Amino acid sequence: MEKYHIKIGGKNRQQLEKELERKNVEFEWAKNNLLSSEDFTTLENEEECELIKLTVKDLGFPGGATTEQIFEKAIELGLELCPAEVGPQLRLQSKIKDWTLIAMKQITDRYDYPRIFDLSSDGDQLKLDGYLARSDGRWFSSYQFVFRFRKFET
Repeated sequence: MEKYHIKIGGKNRQQLEKELERKNVEFEWAKNNLLSSEDFTTLENEEECELIKLTVKDLGFPGGATTEQIFEKAIELGLELCPAEVGPQLRLQSKIKDWTLIAMKQITDRYDYPRIFDLSSDGDQLKLDGYLARSDGRWFSSYQFVFRFRKFET
């Protein structure tokens, strides 16, 4: 289990892409399939975002689970799905190298497949990509997802 504190919002899609390029992140596939989707949006105003990375096993599924089961269990535990922009923002604001999935509402890519962002690396080359995430798709217990802590209004 790892926690992350990042800022999201305040940048549009083009600004995020320029920053990813400036930081030498490999994101060509994500750019052409997820960032270019009309379903990808960013918040107008900047805000703090508290995140936690959990394995499927941490969520209570030692034998693995479907996307739907994983997301429902996280919500039961007081977590929520991340806004889509958490994918590129977490890539920019962290040095995560191990394969990590962003728990988010799936974005349909240009081939009509539901995808979520994933972070990884190839040596020192940080990557932002998209991974197939059908609702009934199964995930191994060792797979890691990032969720957002639920925001409480004050």
